Amino acid sequence: PHLPPDYDYAVIFMERSIEAVLASQNAMLAQRGETPQAQDADMGDLYRKHLQHIRDWLEHQTAMRVLYVGYDDVLSHPQSTAQKIQSFLDITLDVESMSTVAESGLNHHG
Repeated sequence: PHLPPDYDYAVIFMERSIEAVLASQNAMLAQRGETPQAQDADMGDLYRKHLQHIRDWLEHQTAMRVLYVGYDDVLSHPQSTAQKIQSFLDITLDVESMSTVAESGLNHHG
C-alpha cells in the first residue's frame, strides 16, 4: 500500500486519548460478547508506540501535509475545527453544515 509519489497529499489525522480509544474498544467487544485479549496498559503502550511511529513517518513524507485534529476539539468546538480544516485544505467548504454534524453525545468514552 504505497501512494504514488507524484501527488501531493493532505492528511487530516484525528487524535483521541488512548484511554478513550481503549474504553470504546472494550465497550464494542463487550457488546459483541467478547473479552479483550490484552490488558489496557499493554494495549495502550502498543497504541502509543504505533502512533509515534506513524507521526515520525508522516513527518518525513515530503508529499504529505498533515493537520492534527483533536477528537474532543471536534465535539466541543466544531465551528472552529471545521474552519481549520477548510484553511488547511485551501478549498471552500460548507463550514456551517460541517459544524452541525459533530454530536457531543458521541463522546461516550472521553
